[in-house]
Amino acid sequence: MKPTALIVAVAALALPVRAVAQPALPPPPPSPWGGPSVAPASVAAPSDTAAARLRRLDAVLTWHADNERSRRLAVTITGAVVGTVSLGLGLGLASRDSSSDQVAGVFAGSLGIGCLLGVGIGALLPRVWDRVLEPLREAQERRERPEVIVARAESLWREQAERSRNARRVAAMSLTIIGGASLIAGSVFLLATPRRRSEVSTYRASGVTLLGTGALTGVLGASLLFTADPLEQSWEVYERASGPITFGVAPTQDGAVAAVGGVF
Repeated sequence: MKPTALIVAVAALALPVRAVAQPALPPPPPSPWGGPSVAPASVAAPSDTAAARLRRLDAVLTWHADNERSRRLAVTITGAVVGTVSLGLGLGLASRDSSSDQVAGVFAGSLGIGCLLGVGIGALLPRVWDRVLEPLREAQERRERPEVIVARAESLWREQAERSRNARRVAAMSLTIIGGASLIAGSVFLLATPRRRSEVSTYRASGVTLLGTGALTGVLGASLLFTADPLEQSWEVYERASGPITFGVAPTQDGAVAAVGGVF
């Protein structure tokens, strides 16, 4: 073959390659961090991750808020029924001629009044989970950045858990002290010798009632001291499940870039 024919054949083979070749994409802008440049298609990855985390957080908080509403409704109904029955029983016993029945009626009536007052005060108190969920919903309506909303909601959740822990410890110590005082008073009534024989039944009824109330209050205070409430437990579970360290990988023009973040 002549050299001229060889050059023509090479040119003919090169023509299709040049015809199907696509223009090269412009290189991505240099990274402000001094590392490898990230391709435009991977820039949205952090926002997508933050948005998914926001959706999960919204679902978790909504579930807890609904659960709190159901629990408070059940407690309200139960407390109202127990309070009404105890108050009626106390009024009935207090109207009898027996001194022991009158003492028992006073305690039963006091228990009923306490239950009704507790139900009324509990109904007026704001719901804890709404304090965390409502700011999150308002921030979503303002279309704030997902990572900012998540950080703010987690901070509110943590603050509410700490407040709940402090309030639980104060209530537990108060119940334990009241229970101990009731046990001491009940023991005094049972061991004391009344001056009149007619007062024996009154002393016995008062002692038994105080002992029972003190034991119940003391056990409740001790269990409350060592048992976290649902708000504290949910935050501990969420914090452990989320983890203090995050890791992400994004593709780049030259390969991939990894990022590690956390709170220290």
